[in-house]
Formats: sequence, structure tokens, C-alpha cells
Amino acid sequence: MRGREREVETLRRHIAAVAAGRGGVVLIEAPAGYGKTRLLTEAQEIAQTFGVAWQKLPANAVSGVVAVDDAHWCDPRTLAELRAEPEGPVLRILTSTKPLDGFPVTLRLGELDDETIERIAADELGALPDAALKAAIREAGGRPKVVLDLLRGLREEGAIAIEGGTARLMRNVMPARSLAGIRSRLDKLSDRARRVTQVAAVLGRDVDRAELAAVVGSDDGLDEAVAADLITENPPSFRHEVVRATIAETLPLSVSRALLRQAVDVRLAAGRTADQLADELLACATDGDGKAILLLRKAASRLSDREPRLAAECAVRALELTPRTAAEFAGIAAEAVRLLAADGRVDQCREIAGRLLDEELPSDAEVRIRLELARLNAACSYAKTIALCHAGRTVPSTEINVRARLSALEALTTGITGKLAVSRELTGRALAQALAAGDREAQATARIAASVLAFHRGNWSRARQHQRDAIALSDVPFWAWVPEGCWIALLTGAEGETDRALALADDALRAARDNGRPTAVGQWEMTRVRLLLDAGRLDDAEGAARVVLELAEEYGRNDFAIATARYALGRIALYRGDPEGIARAAADGEQLAGHRNPALRATGNWLAALAAGREPGPDRPTPYDPADDVVAVRRTRDRQLLTVMQRRAQGIPLLEGLALQARGLFEEDQDLLRQAADILRTSPRLLVKASALEDAGGETNWQEALAAYETAGAHADAARVRARLRDVGVHRRRTDESDGELGLTATELTVAQLVAGGATNRVVAERLFVSPHTVDTHLRHIYRKLRIRSRVELTRVMHTPTSAPRSR
Repeated sequence: MRGREREVETLRRHIAAVAAGRGGVVLIEAPAGYGKTRLLTEAQEIAQTFGVAWQKLPANAVSGVVAVDDAHWCDPRTLAELRAEPEGPVLRILTSTKPLDGFPVTLRLGELDDETIERIAADELGALPDAALKAAIREAGGRPKVVLDLLRGLREEGAIAIEGGTARLMRNVMPARSLAGIRSRLDKLSDRARRVTQVAAVLGRDVDRAELAAVVGSDDGLDEAVAADLITENPPSFRHEVVRATIAETLPLSVSRALLRQAVDVRLAAGRTADQLADELLACATDGDGKAILLLRKAASRLSDREPRLAAECAVRALELTPRTAAEFAGIAAEAVRLLAADGRVDQCREIAGRLLDEELPSDAEVRIRLELARLNAACSYAKTIALCHAGRTVPSTEINVRARLSALEALTTGITGKLAVSRELTGRALAQALAAGDREAQATARIAASVLAFHRGNWSRARQHQRDAIALSDVPFWAWVPEGCWIALLTGAEGETDRALALADDALRAARDNGRPTAVGQWEMTRVRLLLDAGRLDDAEGAARVVLELAEEYGRNDFAIATARYALGRIALYRGDPEGIARAAADGEQLAGHRNPALRATGNWLAALAAGREPGPDRPTPYDPADDVVAVRRTRDRQLLTVMQRRAQGIPLLEGLALQARGLFEEDQDLLRQAADILRTSPRLLVKASALEDAGGETNWQEALAAYETAGAHADAARVRARLRDVGVHRRRTDESDGELGLTATELTVAQLVAGGATNRVVAERLFVSPHTVDTHLRHIYRKLRIRSRVELTRVMHTPTSAPRSR
């Protein structure tokens, strides 16, 4: 008997004593299901090996073993007689589910450990249980009979499959035989005990006697449920969640809800808070229960930051229970939409909001819902955001602060989409409304809209001032302030503070993930794509772009996010000299050029021109990158653009350097180009620095430019500079040719070694402090260079001489 070896040995010793002419008394004590009966059977087999007679009470035995099952039902006089030492070679073996005092030897059977239970399962099934089956049998609480009944029931119902020596749990269900056993034990209880047990089951798995007494009036009868092995004794708790659920289902749903609702009030009186009782409130709140609706709203408010999904469920339930004519309906509706949006439940949010807007709503409710829906759509469709804001701000509502926020968001998204003339009018109106309403959030958003306008008009100092004013006004956590926060990060990066901009975006993205806000995650991922591209971190930018495309597919099409990702991938292909990627960039550019949105049309025209190698027009991608003006001057020799660049510089080192570089190219003045290189040499933007150094000319500058291009992974640009160096007698191999026999860069070699050692992409990402998608990008490059297709082949290559892959 697995796990009962000590007890078996004790019984063997006492039975041997009987054979030798001595008697004794042994009590086996344990709740039902712990193996008392099985231990008696084992004792009977031992008695047979010793030639000792086996009898059951009542028996007037003068020798041998007398078995007494369920001794706890005996009256005190009989127990006293059984407890007494036998006069002859008689061994009494008693079993009891209750503690009995005064026996010479008591074997108390406890729960078996997990390892022993798993061995019992393997014995029964003839195969080792898999992880899911192990978890299921552990729920049996270490009781061998319950485990065996569970396994046999699962096999009878086809829920276990034996494959290759492993028993796999195909579906986790409680077998019918187990459910029938639970109901049978419940039916055998007295009426009082059954009622108390049913109520306890409704209230939860752990049983609080004081709470139970407060709901039912008394906890009398609970001990009977303990004796029936439905509830453990100390602390009182249902043996298994399925036991609790099965018993709870014996009551009508209406009765269960009423009991749980009563328990909520008891728990509130005991000091519990609404958020701690959210699950119970969701289960018991009914129409017309004003107090429950209020509690659900409190729970939603308190849970919104740490458990957004549960908060949204509470808000939606409160909305379902609130009459449309109630004064608080507007606020509850807006809360539900906002919390659904915050939790990323886009489809449900739109469905509920759309249904509400189709009804005849109070105007205050309508404007609040339109604001929340507009905020949600800002993560996937600026066009829908603008339409919702326009419709909302024209509703004759008393909610002037909400209307001011709608006006401000409309102005901002209109500016972001490139409709600057319209945005200028909207921004002026939004600022005035926000000030009149005294609403700080509306003022902050309107200031960001003004910053966007100033940026595109070339007044960057004004753009920065508006940005600082907005930050001072807003109380929204930066990570949740989208798209405003994203604009702040982009403007910071555009001015050349790439590292600080990426730190802002990375921190915000981490916080958005930690808080479970997928819509904010999508906005910050999109922002990072552009910042990584501008920083010259091409591998990271490629990985981030692929993340954005996946998010757009999962949470709904976002034209701006898709355009940002496709634009980044196109520019990366151009930097690398990837023919297939460049062809894709040309196609993506042409497609975007036909978009109805002017900002996306401009992005498409610019990308298509670069990919085709033709002269670009006046269009620039969104968001605007001042480094693109140097590209334009190089190709078009536009004198008017030079004037704009010089006026915009305004003491910003990046802009001053770019203006000098463009002027040097236009005037073919090497002194100006060297001055530009001196300014941009310290720029954190690798590709901007490399371009200026390359234009400045000279072996030293070209060596620095080559190093920067190679660090960025801009293979096409590096090849061009390498050719320049060869012309002056300097021969430099590609760094990926000199980093090892395998032809991998240092980073690629590290990734290859980790993967060949068995690390997953996520483990490699954590080790190198990059995203799993960046690791995936490195792996694609590694596979291409080594002409392999799988991790298995990579492992083989990394463990063979380095010349092996070159021979393919």
C-alpha cells in the first residue's frame, strides 16, 4: 500500500503477536476516503499468511483477529469493552471516522503527499499522469479512495487517453459517479444539516461559522456535514470546489442569489469593501436593487487601476440593472464604456456604446459616451474619432467640460491627420471652450493640439512651450494619456533627444502592459516604431513594426499604425539594400498615396518616391522627420526648403546641423559640410550622424560614418562608404565578415549561441534586453546568412566547425 507502509508494518507486527499467543487492540482513525477499508483488507491478507483466523464483530472469538468497522457508531458501553485488553490471543482492529480516546494503539491516517498520489494513479492507469491529470488528482486532497474513484470515473467517461506510457487528461470534468456520490452524502444528512450545508456552499468554499450563523440563524448541523466528509473540520472548508458547486446547484438560482445578497450585507458590516466583494455582487445583484448598483459602481471605481477586466464587468452589470430613466444612468453608461475601452474590449465597448447611441438618451449621457468612444477610436481610427467628437460637441448638453474635451480631442486628431487649416480653427475654439469650462484635461489636450500646429508651421520653440503647458495641466498618468503622450515623445525625438524619447515610450509601454491596457499598448508600440527607426536601431524597429502589424490585426485595423509600420519596414529595406523589401516598399507607398487622409497620402508619396529612386515632391511622412529635408535637398536642390530649414533651427543642435548639411549640399561647400559633421558627430541618431560624416568627406570621417552605418545595420549605405574608402586606398571588410567564420554580427552570434543552447526567443530577449520580435528578426537574418531554415539546423551548425555553413 503506497504511502501506508508504516501502518501496514504496525498491523503486521500485532498480527504476528497473535500468532505467538498475545493479543491487543488497534484503532485506525481517519475521515472517509483515506484508506481505512483498504488497510483492513491488507490486514486480512497478512492474517492469512500467518494462519490467523479473521472474523468480524459480533464474534465470540477466543483467538485470531476481530475487525470492527465504523466503531464511532458504537455506544459507550460497547466501546469500553472493545477498548479493553483481550484476555487471550485476540487482536481487535477498529476503524473510525471520528477521534476516539483511550485506545492502546491508534493509527491516524493523514493525506498522502503529491508524489505518492501520482504513483497510485500510475498504478491504477498503467501509465504516468500528465501535468493536467496531476493537477486534477491533487484536488482530491491526498485521499486515495477519492483519487481512485476520480480516475475510474474519468476513464469510464473517456476523459483520459493513454499514449506512449502517458495518461493524458483530455477534458477536466467531474465524473458522474463522483457527482452522484456527493449528492448521495448530502441527501443522507438531516434536514437542518442539509440546509446549513447548502447555504454554506452558496457563500463560498471556505466556511465562516459566524457568517453562516448570521445568514441562516445558526451553524447547527455543520458538524454533521464534516462527519459526512463534505466539509473539512479545521478550518472548515468544502473538500473540493466541485463539491461546493454541486451542493450549491441543488438550490434554485433565485434562492442562491438571495442568500448571497444577504451574505454581502453581512460581509460589508464586518468591514469588507465593495471591490473585495465584486464577484459576489456580480453573482447576486438583481433589477431594482439600488444598493447593489451603487456597490457595483464603487467596486468598478476601485478596481479600475489594478483589475480593469473585473472593473469593466462591474460597470456593465450596473448599467444592465439601471433604468434608462434614472438620473444616474448617464454617468453609469459613460463609466461602462470607458472601462470597457480601458480593458481593450473594443468590440464589446463599441457594441454597447452603439446600442446606447441608437436609443433616445439624455443629452448628458450621449456626450459622455461619445467622448469615451472617441478616446477608444483614437487608438485605431482618427477619422471615427473626429466624427464622434464633432457629433458630441454639438449636442446641447449641460456637460460643458465634456464638450470641451470633445472639442480639444477633435482639434488634436485633426492636426495629427494633416488637416492643418481646419485644425487651426478647431484648436482656437477648443482652447477657448476649455478655459471657459475650467477643465484642466480639456486645456491640456488643446495645448497639445496647438503644439502639433506650431510644429508643422516650423515654430518648434512654441511647440515645446505648448507641450510643457500641457504636461503641467494634465493629471492623467503619462502612459494612459494617448495620443497626447505619444506626441510628446515624438516631438522630443524629432528634436534629437532620441534616447529620452525612447525612455518615455518604453516606460509608458511597460506601464500600459502592467495595467492591462491593450489600446494604450498599441499606441505606444506605434510610437516606438518611429522612434527606433529615427534612432537608427533598424533591427529593433523591424521587430517593433511587426508587433504593430500583429496588434492591428488583433484589435482592429488602424490605418495610422499600419502606415507607420509599413513605412518603417520600407525605409529599413532601403537602408539595407534589400531588393524584395524595396519592391514591397514601392507597392506600400503607392497604396498609401491613394489614401483619403492627407497625412497618409503624404507618407505614401514620400515612400514611393524613395523606393523608386525618383525625385520626391513636397510631401513628407507623418510624423515629420527633419532629417528627411536633407534627403529632399540632395535630390531636388530646393532653395526655398533651405530657407525653411534655417528659420526652423532656433538653437536646436540637430536642426542647426541638418540646416548646415543641406546648405552645404546645395552650395557644394565642404566647409559647411564639415561644420555640419562637427555638430552632428555627437547625435544619438546613428544614421543622421553617419550621413553628415559621409558628406563631410575625408578618410577619418568616412571611417566614422562606416562604423555608424554598420552599427545601425544600414548595409547599402555602408557598402557605399566602403567603396569611397577603397578609392583612397583603404580596404575595410564588412563587420559581419570579420566577426567570425560564420559571417554573423556580434549580436547575431550571441543570439545564435543562446538559441543553439536551447533558449527560447523570450529567454534570449530577456537576456539581451530586447523584444522577442527583435530576436525573431535576428534569427531570420542568421538563417539567411547560414542558409538554414530551423533551430535544429542552427544547433547543428553551432556545434560543428565554422567552415561548415560556407560549404553549402
